[in-house]
Amino acid sequence: MAKLQTVHGVYNPACLITMFGAFASCLSICFSVSELISLSLVALILAGLADLFDGYVARKLNLNDFEKAFGVQLDTVVDVVSFVAAPAVIGFAISGFAALVYQVVWIRALVLVIGSSVYAFSTTLTTFLAGIALGSLAYSV
Repeated sequence: MAKLQTVHGVYNPACLITMFGAFASCLSICFSVSELISLSLVALILAGLADLFDGYVARKLNLNDFEKAFGVQLDTVVDVVSFVAAPAVIGFAISGFAALVYQVVWIRALVLVIGSSVYAFSTTLTTFLAGIALGSLAYSV
């Protein structure tokens, strides 16, 4: 009986799982920009699971040299997006949220001391802008 030979090409199951990981990573970035951090983390976990299983599936398939080289390159690019870019964007989103909470807390505390929310907001805004200016000055020197 003749052995059936499957033609996979670059659309083999391992590459499709890797592409699902890339899609999940991009979805994670979109969710974090949209301030949906919990969904962003779920998408990042899905990308990690896809990365976990794509190598296992690739080793089980009978791939030629071109398919293996393509899979290695694709996996490298997707790993950079999944484990460098997406966590960085999530970190920026969380730090922006933390700065916003910090600013609101300071305004509420200064209202108790100063008495007017306009002056409290102006004081907080001036302090934050001065911190940005001093940080820029320190970095440039």
